[in-house]
Amino acid sequence: AASRTLRDLKATSIVLPGGRKVRLDDLATVEDGVEEPRTFARFNGEPVVAFAVSRGSGASDAEVAAGVEKKIAEFQASYPDLQFELIDSSVSSTIGSYDSAMHTLIEGALLAVIVVLLFLRDWRATLIAAVALPLSVFPTFWAMDALGFTLNGISLLAITLVTGILVDDAIVEIENVVRHMRLGKSPFRAAIEGADEIGLAVIAITATLIAVFAPVSFMPGIAGRYFIQFGLTIAVSVFMSLLVARLITPLLAAYFLRDHGPDHERDGFVMRGYTRLVAWSVRHKFITLVLGIACFAASIASTGLLPAGFLPAEDQARTLFVVELPPGARLPDTVRVTDRIEEKIRALPEVKSVFVDGGRQLPAKKEVRLASLTIN
Repeated sequence: AASRTLRDLKATSIVLPGGRKVRLDDLATVEDGVEEPRTFARFNGEPVVAFAVSRGSGASDAEVAAGVEKKIAEFQASYPDLQFELIDSSVSSTIGSYDSAMHTLIEGALLAVIVVLLFLRDWRATLIAAVALPLSVFPTFWAMDALGFTLNGISLLAITLVTGILVDDAIVEIENVVRHMRLGKSPFRAAIEGADEIGLAVIAITATLIAVFAPVSFMPGIAGRYFIQFGLTIAVSVFMSLLVARLITPLLAAYFLRDHGPDHERDGFVMRGYTRLVAWSVRHKFITLVLGIACFAASIASTGLLPAGFLPAEDQARTLFVVELPPGARLPDTVRVTDRIEEKIRALPEVKSVFVDGGRQLPAKKEVRLASLTIN
């Protein structure tokens, strides 16, 4: 139990071997005094008492930040004469990444639907293809939860990357069904025959994607720990898109599409140019093969032009650096130097806040001649 007075602390009993007890003031000199300051803290030029909150292993950054914010609001209400300011947080970057990924997911989905509409020129067929996106993504979230995955930078990257792929199977199916309808078949008959005709190709497309991405999750080392959620998230989502394309898409096509009768429209100049190019490549098979191999070799060689790194550089709008004075400098010297540095930094128009942690150098070095600065 904590001692409320110096007298209580002096009278504290210390248990010794043999069942003996002795008072603390018999063993040591106990007095009430002051310690020479060895650290200081400044936030935007004002002296502050700084403290940090770190999440436990496995906890969510966003949930912990929300809980801390709620508790700080309670402290502010209980102690109205104190002022609480957020000095620095890594959570804003995490939430920003999530919001950006969600916006990209929605934008990608809308652009995919627009492209399908431009090519199929049928709003009903476009709607059927568009339905494949949510029907593939939502079960993916369920599978991620079952696998113990979270919404983080890696899993969100996987979902964003796979957005366009999720409609591929449905587009292939619905386009073939529409082609059969334009040959004069009923939507029901076109759905059965079109889906049956293209089914093996659709399964092969998805199986290939799974074969490429799933092994990424089982890479050894640190990279494997990072990307375990990447490959499996993509593999699960494309498998869900396969189920949608083989089951839901033909069903919707059979009952939602409308028969417009046989269509004998003439190919446009782009299609005619493409057809001529294909005909040329088939006639000159060796030239086509050599050009393909050359293109592949050039692609492999061009990887040497790319910078290498484990993770891409990112701008979190914060800068951390340390100040180190010569040996023998005292704490007031460190205060004076950091105050001057802080004043110059705060004069920059893009700087929002400057925090000075005096007497420490991250991560754990402590000396009166050191200081760490956090600039947002």
